[in-house]
Amino acid sequence: MESVIEVIRWDDRMMKIKLVVGEKVLNIFSVYALQQGRPDEEKEEFREKMSDRISEVSRGDIVIVAGDMNVYIGRDNGGYEEVMGGYGIGQRNEEGEQMLQLCQKHNLRIWNTWFMKREEHLITFKSGDAATQIDYYNVKRRGCICPKL
Repeated sequence: MESVIEVIRWDDRMMKIKLVVGEKVLNIFSVYALQQGRPDEEKEEFREKMSDRISEVSRGDIVIVAGDMNVYIGRDNGGYEEVMGGYGIGQRNEEGEQMLQLCQKHNLRIWNTWFMKREEHLITFKSGDAATQIDYYNVKRRGCICPKL
């Protein structure tokens, strides 16, 4: 039986739903990061807030962070092999590097980079000729629902 035990909406960019599924407690974060062009200070404040909220989750709970991260982590997983698979697109930007560091800090795996798909299925934003992957699904590695890769 599934039960929602808590819903917290911190602001328009971040919320958490905590629920019990069987014997497990899931903390699902829905996030919408600041877009390109916003001041670096605002982006850093958002990342710190997200990091703080993830840190508040009980050690045995499962953490899922999903949403529009507005970053490019690219295809190359060099240095982040425990965080991401090799199935992204494009090149990493500075914000992508910072997201990978946040995932590393919190033992999160970027789930949608572990599975081979056609490139058109990886694209989460398209405008004209530009096609990017900016939506990610991050799952705490110690959670039982994570792939054992």
